Amino acid sequence: MKTITSEGFIKGVGFTALLSTAAYIAAEIPPVKNAGLSPVVIAIILGMLAGNTAGRFIPASWNGGFAFCQKKILRLAVILFGFRITFTQIAEIGAAGIAADVIMLTSTFAVGIMIAKVLKMDRDTAILCAAGSSICGAAAVMAAEAVIKPEAHKTAAAVGTVVLFGTLAMFLYPLFFGFSGMNSGEFGIYIGSTIHEVAQAVAAGEAVQSPETAVITKLGRVMLLAPFLLLLSAMINREKSGSKIQIPWFAFMFAAAAAFHTFVSLPQGLINAVNTADTFMLAASMAALGIETRTDKIKSVGAAPLICAAVMFIWLSLGGYFINLYLFKTIG
Repeated sequence: MKTITSEGFIKGVGFTALLSTAAYIAAEIPPVKNAGLSPVVIAIILGMLAGNTAGRFIPASWNGGFAFCQKKILRLAVILFGFRITFTQIAEIGAAGIAADVIMLTSTFAVGIMIAKVLKMDRDTAILCAAGSSICGAAAVMAAEAVIKPEAHKTAAAVGTVVLFGTLAMFLYPLFFGFSGMNSGEFGIYIGSTIHEVAQAVAAGEAVQSPETAVITKLGRVMLLAPFLLLLSAMINREKSGSKIQIPWFAFMFAAAAAFHTFVSLPQGLINAVNTADTFMLAASMAALGIETRTDKIKSVGAAPLICAAVMFIWLSLGGYFINLYLFKTIG
């Protein structure tokens, strides 16, 4: 019996790795690449397609492998995500950029939770949607998922909202640049402090000749993922009075990876390899999540997540614009 279980576990992990590989290949197709769709996003789509079309043919013995990817591999991927950041990079965006990151993260999350309450959304879906819009898109949704442990379809619904509105922002922001009254550097900070995904920040930043500033500012928001996870864990623990305190150690290790990357000079080839492996693992986690996500469950969540994400998108784009203008004038 153990042999069958082990074999099923390996096949489950192997299947998610296969979907992750397919997502990597698909992400390099020019139209897909130009649309800013990362392997992580494509992987959940492939996983959902597999789960909803061939799910009944997937042996139950594979579920252990899927769970391993959703939990263990995901945590490792979040830790390795820290190697994309250095404290030096964050310092380069200046006080205005750092302030914009902090203000936009906290205000967007607050707006998301407030709107979710008005729409009577469940707590888990509300947190996941707000985390994705306020921090770093799908990666933040998955990191928050590791803390609150929601049902898979709620995570998938949250990922869908950040993909939709992040992609919309990626195309609309460059069109707005000429009317913004900002120079390219300032607009790069605006992009980084308000757009959803790192890949989307790269695309929008390149369109206005400010990719470095946009990405560095975006990475500043990514860096705030660690304290966010700690606060989220504290909130969950407080709700479960009498339960054992659970500390998200992977959040500390994420920060430690960023610190190591800051103070220890590593070959760029090694960093690139780590980032590639990290993206592959994130994609595998997403694929495993997608396999267990059925369309009927997503439909049961309703239109509320979409409405909540739309309000956050309006706040990020319009509220973020005026907040950035104010910070440029007062802080410089």
